[in-house]
Amino acid sequence: MTVMARLAEKDILRREKDGRGYVYEAAVSDTAGIAVRDVIRDFGDNAIASFVEQARADPKLAKRLERLMRKQ
Repeated sequence: MTVMARLAEKDILRREKDGRGYVYEAAVSDTAGIAVRDVIRDFGDNAIASFVEQARADPKLAKRLERLMRKQ
């Protein structure tokens, strides 16, 4: 339970009060989502700017990014 509470504090899990306890569920769908969220949280705009620079330097990455953004 301590581990789950700590994961909830890090926004990896969501928890809701249920009686005297809690119900936990995943807050993100995969480990990549956790990693990206943490990098953006820790480095903010600098992380996003770096990603954009990499996409500009790599046409294949830029096309993949554009395709993914259209899906959402």
